[in-house]
Amino acid sequence: MHTLRLSAVAGVAAVLFSLGATLGAPATASWFSWSTNALSDLGTTDGTPRLLFNYGLIAAGAVGLGFLPVVAASASNRVGRAATVPVATALLGVVGVGAFPAGTSLHLPAALATYLGFVTAPVVYGVGDLLAGRRRTGLASVFDGVAHLAVWFPLSFVYLGVAFGLAVPELAGAALFDAWVLGVAARVWR
Repeated sequence: MHTLRLSAVAGVAAVLFSLGATLGAPATASWFSWSTNALSDLGTTDGTPRLLFNYGLIAAGAVGLGFLPVVAASASNRVGRAATVPVATALLGVVGVGAFPAGTSLHLPAALATYLGFVTAPVVYGVGDLLAGRRRTGLASVFDGVAHLAVWFPLSFVYLGVAFGLAVPELAGAALFDAWVLGVAARVWR
């Protein structure tokens, strides 16, 4: 299999591990509430939810590092290739969130690295596309990062009259990054 296609497979596999962790773990935790819990709460309990969440995230981040060659090779220019830095930061953060459960001293830095990378990587990659004249893919990528910010903007939920636990914006942000990964992987698969 061509090296870039193998790298794209790593990206898709990372998305699947991520979905397994963020959807599978809550499904096995009868106590978990989307309206009051953070996803990281799943990593602090005993049993199946903890195993699915923590090890799923560790696998997602570790396997996802194999996706970096796709990011670099598919980028339109040096600006787009610079997105490998926040992608790597995000993926190492994902490993950290799984390795250091909530309440440990390294959990918050790992979570911040994850979500800052989730926002920054698509924007940097998209700006590279825009500078290269790839308007449609550039705007889509930048929109992904901006939408992620909107998910985290607390007043957006207040304006909608909806109150959610931290798990909802965490899942939405992860889904946006996962969608971006799949879109970038598709660029080299063609």
